[in-house]
Amino acid sequence: MSMHNFRRHWRCASPGGLLNSTAVVKRWIFFACIMVACIPIFVEAARAAACPERPVRLIIPFGPDGVSDVGGRVVAAGLPDSLGQQVVVDNHGGASGLIATEIAVHSQPNGYTLLLGNVNVMAINPHIQRMKIEPVKDLAAIAPVMCIPTVVMGHISLKGTTLKE
Repeated sequence: MSMHNFRRHWRCASPGGLLNSTAVVKRWIFFACIMVACIPIFVEAARAAACPERPVRLIIPFGPDGVSDVGGRVVAAGLPDSLGQQVVVDNHGGASGLIATEIAVHSQPNGYTLLLGNVNVMAINPHIQRMKIEPVKDLAAIAPVMCIPTVVMGHISLKGTTLKE
């Protein structure tokens, strides 16, 4: 819009070329009424941005005091700083993590339930157990949080030092 059209749009000139202040005031009042009418929309948008409104649930698929539990509690302790909301740890051990995985999949997809997944839950269970869910399709990875080294061990009487031996 050129400056000439802009002035014509916002000014109502009298035959003498002077500004008709009554028309301008009416337009500003109309504009202010529209802005006031939009306040509920802005309030609702701000309320939606204030998520999360309640504690976030972190499901750990193993019982308390294991490596996954300790690591999950360390993660849960750091999440309130970035989320701005309390995180509640919920241990559900059993069936190599299948019970907790099903609970997470069947929860409402609103971002208030997180699962501390691992190789058992995502890669091994689908191949060794009958599952009503597909973890890779039903869940989305958010971020890697820890690495737990795993080794293959054998009886001391074995003479081999490699897996092939």
